[in-house]
Amino acid sequence: MPLLGLALQQAQAACSLTPGPGVDSYVCFNGSSATGLTGLVGDNTLALPAGGAGTINGNIVSDQALTILTWTPAALSAASPRAIVSIAFASVLARSRALSQGNGIDDFVMSGGQIQSLAQGDGRDTFLITGGTIIGAFEDGDVARQAAGTIGRVDMKLDDNIYDMSGGSILGNLLAGFGTDRIIVSGGSIGGNISVSGGDDSNTVSGSVINGEIRASVGNDTFNWLGGGEIKSQVLMGDGNDIARLSGLTESL
Repeated sequence: MPLLGLALQQAQAACSLTPGPGVDSYVCFNGSSATGLTGLVGDNTLALPAGGAGTINGNIVSDQALTILTWTPAALSAASPRAIVSIAFASVLARSRALSQGNGIDDFVMSGGQIQSLAQGDGRDTFLITGGTIIGAFEDGDVARQAAGTIGRVDMKLDDNIYDMSGGSILGNLLAGFGTDRIIVSGGSIGGNISVSGGDDSNTVSGSVINGEIRASVGNDTFNWLGGGEIKSQVLMGDGNDIARLSGLTESL
């Protein structure tokens, strides 16, 4: 369906997400869907228009081409214990705000495509990226793994966060708020700083190129630099009874 025709339907569209033959465009404007959006075939479009208050009760799972047009945050509310967004070839065009999974325990998996930004919300969420691009920020994550792909910046905020990076790139900063955070970097590149706020945090680097600083802040923190990688700026441990371990490194100018 052309986007113009899709726009004409937005005013009266509720939130019916039922795939079927010849159905390739979906609108969630108000109300609540009975299910998520799965089992897609071919190229599909999901619109979440401005002024809407729709809630998608379930998962958005696409291994086909899915374009999400979102002018306000996508509201994902898990009827089951977890809400999953799995994107392989998606293009999410967030005109003003982030694609948001909302509160609850959510999962996000990305292996390709491009989205503007992602906010996972409250709850012990999981995140995995093995390809594709998040242009802006990935926010509110709790347990995150990056094996490939590109992210503009990461802000994990308040919780006992884990970020395990073995490949790919973060163009800006990797931040984690108050809590007991664990950052593991064994590959890829980070354009800005790694910064963890107050708490007994752990930073381990064994690969990667980090252009900014390591900032550990207040707390009894641990810094491990083991066997490889390049840190181009300072390591600032902050106040507290901190431990730094350096092993298997070679000197370079």
